[in-house]
Amino acid sequence: MIEFKNVTKRYPNGTVALNGIDLKIEDGEFVFIVGGNGSGKTTLTRLLIKEEDITDGEIEVNGEKLSKMRPWRVPYYRRTLGMIFQDFKLLEQKTVSENVTFAMDVVGKSKKAKELNAKTALELVKLLEKAHCKTHEISGGERQKLAIARAIVNEPKLIIADEPTGNIDPAMTRSIMELLIKINKQFDRTVIVITHEEQLVKYYKKRVICIEDGKVKSDEGGRASVSCDGGANE
Repeated sequence: MIEFKNVTKRYPNGTVALNGIDLKIEDGEFVFIVGGNGSGKTTLTRLLIKEEDITDGEIEVNGEKLSKMRPWRVPYYRRTLGMIFQDFKLLEQKTVSENVTFAMDVVGKSKKAKELNAKTALELVKLLEKAHCKTHEISGGERQKLAIARAIVNEPKLIIADEPTGNIDPAMTRSIMELLIKINKQFDRTVIVITHEEQLVKYYKKRVICIEDGKVKSDEGGRASVSCDGGANE
Protein backbone atom coordinates (compact mmCIF):
# COMPACT_ATOMS: atom_id res chain seq x y z
CA MET A 1 0.00 0.00 0.00
CA ILE A 2 1.11 3.54 -0.79
CA GLU A 3 0.05 6.41 1.43
CA PHE A 4 0.81 10.13 1.20
CA LYS A 5 0.09 11.83 4.53
CA ASN A 6 -0.12 15.64 4.37
CA VAL A 7 2.90 15.70 2.03
CA THR A 8 4.45 19.05 1.17
CA LYS A 9 7.44 19.66 -1.08
CA ARG A 10 9.00 23.10 -0.94
CA TYR A 11 12.11 23.98 -2.94
CA PRO A 12 14.86 26.34 -1.70
CA ASN A 13 13.66 29.09 -4.07
CA GLY A 14 10.30 29.08 -2.28
CA THR A 15 8.32 27.15 -4.91
CA VAL A 16 5.74 24.87 -3.31
CA ALA A 17 5.38 21.93 -5.71
CA LEU A 18 3.09 19.86 -3.46
CA ASN A 19 0.96 21.33 -0.71
CA GLY A 20 -0.61 18.98 1.85
CA ILE A 21 -1.21 15.95 -0.39
CA ASP A 22 -3.24 13.11 1.12
CA LEU A 23 -3.90 9.96 -0.89
CA LYS A 24 -3.86 6.20 -0.55
CA ILE A 25 -3.29 3.56 -3.24
CA GLU A 26 -4.04 -0.04 -2.35
CA ASP A 27 -2.05 -3.05 -3.52
CA GLY A 28 -3.12 -4.20 -6.98
CA GLU A 29 -4.81 -0.93 -8.00
CA PHE A 30 -4.52 0.67 -11.43
CA VAL A 31 -4.42 4.45 -11.05
CA PHE A 32 -4.05 7.39 -13.40
CA ILE A 33 -2.42 10.51 -11.96
CA VAL A 34 -3.22 13.43 -14.22
CA GLY A 35 -2.45 17.12 -14.35
CA GLY A 36 -1.09 19.75 -16.66
CA ASN A 37 2.44 21.09 -16.83
CA GLY A 38 3.49 22.45 -13.45
CA SER A 39 0.66 20.74 -11.57
CA GLY A 40 2.97 18.78 -9.25
CA LYS A 41 2.57 15.26 -10.66
CA THR A 42 6.24 15.02 -11.64
CA THR A 43 7.33 16.04 -8.15
CA LEU A 44 4.96 13.45 -6.69
CA THR A 45 6.66 10.78 -8.80
CA ARG A 46 10.15 11.88 -7.78
CA LEU A 47 9.21 11.70 -4.13
CA LEU A 48 7.72 8.24 -4.56
CA ILE A 49 10.87 6.82 -6.17
CA LYS A 50 13.02 8.57 -3.56
CA GLU A 51 14.69 10.81 -6.10
CA GLU A 52 13.83 13.77 -3.89
CA ASP A 53 12.87 14.13 -0.23
CA ILE A 54 9.69 15.59 1.22
CA THR A 55 9.68 18.84 3.20
CA ASP A 56 6.79 17.94 5.50
CA GLY A 57 4.43 15.01 6.02
CA GLU A 58 5.16 11.37 5.29
CA ILE A 59 5.07 8.83 2.48
CA GLU A 60 4.69 5.18 3.40
CA VAL A 61 5.18 2.34 0.94
CA ASN A 62 4.30 -1.12 2.27
CA GLY A 63 4.65 0.20 5.81
CA GLU A 64 8.08 1.74 5.24
CA LYS A 65 8.45 5.48 5.88
CA LEU A 66 10.47 7.06 3.09
CA SER A 67 11.57 10.01 5.24
CA LYS A 68 13.24 7.57 7.65
CA MET A 69 14.93 5.53 4.93
CA ARG A 70 18.71 5.54 5.19
CA PRO A 71 20.75 6.18 2.02
CA TRP A 72 22.10 2.61 1.84
CA ARG A 73 18.53 1.29 1.80
CA VAL A 74 17.36 3.39 -1.17
CA PRO A 75 18.78 1.14 -3.96
CA TYR A 76 17.10 -1.90 -2.38
CA TYR A 77 13.82 -0.02 -2.13
CA ARG A 78 14.01 0.95 -5.81
CA ARG A 79 14.37 -2.70 -6.75
CA THR A 80 10.76 -3.14 -5.62
CA LEU A 81 9.71 -0.53 -8.20
CA GLY A 82 9.48 -0.78 -11.97
CA MET A 83 9.93 2.61 -13.61
CA ILE A 84 8.87 3.24 -17.21
CA PHE A 85 10.18 6.54 -18.54
CA GLN A 86 8.73 8.68 -21.33
CA ASP A 87 12.14 8.94 -23.00
CA PHE A 88 12.72 5.17 -22.57
CA LYS A 89 16.27 5.50 -21.08
CA LEU A 90 17.47 2.46 -23.00
CA LEU A 91 21.10 1.44 -23.45
CA GLU A 92 21.59 2.20 -27.12
CA GLN A 93 24.80 0.17 -27.49
CA LYS A 94 23.10 -3.00 -26.25
CA THR A 95 20.59 -5.37 -27.82
CA VAL A 96 16.94 -5.69 -26.85
CA SER A 97 17.73 -8.76 -24.75
CA GLU A 98 20.77 -7.14 -23.13
CA ASN A 99 18.69 -4.13 -22.07
CA VAL A 100 16.43 -6.47 -20.14
CA THR A 101 19.13 -8.69 -18.63
CA PHE A 102 21.10 -5.60 -17.56
CA ALA A 103 18.25 -4.71 -15.20
CA MET A 104 18.86 -8.02 -13.43
CA ASP A 105 22.62 -7.59 -13.06
CA VAL A 106 22.20 -5.27 -10.09
CA VAL A 107 20.19 -7.87 -8.16
CA GLY A 108 22.73 -10.63 -8.72
CA LYS A 109 20.58 -13.11 -10.65
CA SER A 110 22.29 -16.14 -12.14
CA LYS A 111 22.89 -16.32 -15.89
CA LYS A 112 20.22 -19.00 -16.26
CA ALA A 113 17.67 -16.97 -14.27
CA LYS A 114 18.43 -13.83 -16.29
CA GLU A 115 17.94 -15.64 -19.59
CA LEU A 116 14.65 -17.21 -18.44
CA ASN A 117 13.24 -13.98 -16.96
CA ALA A 118 14.28 -11.96 -20.00
CA LYS A 119 12.62 -14.44 -22.34
CA THR A 120 9.40 -14.35 -20.29
CA ALA A 121 9.34 -10.53 -20.21
CA LEU A 122 10.05 -10.20 -23.94
CA GLU A 123 7.38 -12.78 -24.77
CA LEU A 124 4.87 -10.79 -22.75
CA VAL A 125 5.56 -7.59 -24.69
CA LYS A 126 5.88 -9.50 -28.00
CA LEU A 127 9.51 -8.59 -28.65
CA LEU A 128 11.15 -12.00 -28.37
CA GLU A 129 11.72 -12.19 -32.12
CA LYS A 130 13.72 -8.96 -31.91
CA ALA A 131 15.82 -9.98 -28.90
CA HIS A 132 19.07 -9.67 -30.84
CA CYS A 133 18.27 -6.34 -32.50
CA LYS A 134 19.98 -3.16 -31.39
CA THR A 135 17.62 -0.66 -29.83
CA HIS A 136 18.04 1.83 -32.70
CA GLU A 137 16.71 -0.85 -35.06
CA ILE A 138 13.26 -1.02 -33.47
CA SER A 139 10.33 1.43 -33.66
CA GLY A 140 9.28 3.95 -31.04
CA GLY A 141 6.39 1.78 -29.89
CA GLU A 142 8.67 -1.24 -29.64
CA ARG A 143 11.13 0.83 -27.61
CA GLN A 144 8.37 1.63 -25.15
CA LYS A 145 7.46 -2.05 -24.95
CA LEU A 146 11.11 -2.80 -24.27
CA ALA A 147 11.08 -0.24 -21.47
CA ILE A 148 8.08 -2.07 -20.01
CA ALA A 149 9.84 -5.45 -20.27
CA ARG A 150 12.84 -4.02 -18.45
CA ALA A 151 10.61 -2.53 -15.74
CA ILE A 152 8.81 -5.81 -14.99
CA VAL A 153 11.65 -8.32 -15.32
CA ASN A 154 12.54 -8.22 -11.62
CA GLU A 155 8.86 -8.72 -10.67
CA PRO A 156 8.37 -5.39 -8.87
CA LYS A 157 5.37 -4.84 -6.64
CA LEU A 158 4.79 -1.37 -8.03
CA ILE A 159 5.08 -0.15 -11.64
CA ILE A 160 5.17 3.59 -12.38
CA ALA A 161 4.74 4.67 -15.99
CA ASP A 162 5.66 8.30 -16.62
CA GLU A 163 3.81 9.51 -19.75
CA PRO A 164 4.16 6.06 -21.38
CA THR A 165 2.32 7.12 -24.54
CA GLY A 166 3.91 10.54 -24.89
CA ASN A 167 6.44 9.57 -27.57
CA ILE A 168 4.49 7.03 -29.59
CA ASP A 169 1.83 7.27 -32.29
CA PRO A 170 -1.89 6.89 -31.50
CA ALA A 171 -2.01 3.42 -33.09
CA MET A 172 0.53 2.12 -30.58
CA THR A 173 -0.98 3.92 -27.59
CA ARG A 174 -3.78 1.40 -27.09
CA SER A 175 -1.35 -1.52 -27.34
CA ILE A 176 0.83 -0.02 -24.60
CA MET A 177 -2.14 0.66 -22.32
CA GLU A 178 -3.61 -2.81 -22.83
CA LEU A 179 -0.22 -4.25 -21.90
CA LEU A 180 -0.10 -2.26 -18.65
CA ILE A 181 -3.65 -3.32 -17.79
CA LYS A 182 -2.74 -6.96 -18.47
CA ILE A 183 0.25 -6.70 -16.13
CA ASN A 184 -1.99 -5.19 -13.48
CA LYS A 185 -4.66 -7.89 -13.75
CA GLN A 186 -2.65 -10.98 -14.58
CA PHE A 187 0.22 -10.41 -12.16
CA ASP A 188 -1.63 -8.40 -9.50
CA ARG A 189 0.85 -5.53 -9.71
CA THR A 190 0.05 -1.99 -8.60
CA VAL A 191 0.27 0.26 -11.67
CA ILE A 192 0.44 4.06 -11.59
CA VAL A 193 0.26 5.89 -14.92
CA ILE A 194 1.29 9.55 -14.97
CA THR A 195 -0.31 11.30 -17.93
CA HIS A 196 -1.82 14.50 -19.27
CA GLU A 197 -3.84 12.72 -21.99
CA GLU A 198 -7.46 13.25 -21.00
CA GLN A 199 -8.92 11.11 -23.79
CA LEU A 200 -6.80 8.16 -22.69
CA VAL A 201 -8.07 8.44 -19.14
CA LYS A 202 -11.70 8.74 -20.24
CA TYR A 203 -11.44 5.65 -22.42
CA TYR A 204 -10.12 3.27 -19.75
CA LYS A 205 -12.33 4.41 -16.86
CA LYS A 206 -9.90 3.59 -14.07
CA ARG A 207 -9.32 5.48 -10.84
CA VAL A 208 -8.15 9.02 -11.62
CA ILE A 209 -6.29 11.32 -9.24
CA CYS A 210 -6.13 14.90 -10.52
CA ILE A 211 -3.32 17.11 -9.27
CA GLU A 212 -3.62 20.88 -9.63
CA ASP A 213 -1.52 23.62 -8.04
CA GLY A 214 0.21 20.99 -5.91
CA LYS A 215 -3.02 19.68 -4.40
CA VAL A 216 -5.41 16.81 -5.06
CA LYS A 217 -8.22 18.43 -7.02
CA SER A 218 -10.24 15.22 -7.34
CA ASP A 219 -9.94 11.48 -6.78
CA GLU A 220 -12.46 9.43 -8.69
CA GLY A 221 -12.75 5.73 -9.41
CA GLY A 222 -13.84 4.53 -12.86
CA ARG A 223 -15.28 7.84 -13.98
CA ALA A 224 -15.43 8.62 -17.69
CA SER A 225 -15.55 12.41 -17.29
CA VAL A 226 -12.24 13.94 -16.29
CA SER A 227 -11.08 17.53 -16.33
CA CYS A 228 -7.89 18.50 -14.59
CA ASP A 229 -6.02 21.60 -15.66
CA GLY A 230 -2.41 22.13 -14.75
CA GLY A 231 -1.39 24.64 -12.10
CA ALA A 232 1.51 27.02 -11.88
CA ASN A 233 3.96 25.07 -9.77
CA GLU A 234 5.93 21.87 -10.29
